[in-house]
Amino acid sequence: MTTDNIDEYNLVGQKYLFPDGNGIKVVQIKMRDDGFGVTPYVTFLTFSGNGIPRKEVVTLTHFIGSFGHLFGIKDPPTQPYR
Repeated sequence: MTTDNIDEYNLVGQKYLFPDGNGIKVVQIKMRDDGFGVTPYVTFLTFSGNGIPRKEVVTLTHFIGSFGHLFGIKDPPTQPYR
């Protein structure tokens, strides 16, 4: 993954719905300087039924490790992001 193509997984705009109606929707992936270097961060919404969506922001590596399988991603990022 390079900074020129931070969305190599084409995640932005993708949504996953669980059978119970809860879901996750990826809003954006943005490069941020976290004090240790420039790292891609994923902004996503989690929602439950008719409730108000909750906005969350995590590193791309954390997102892939936690939710990547829901979006068909089997391999970690090509660079060791935090």
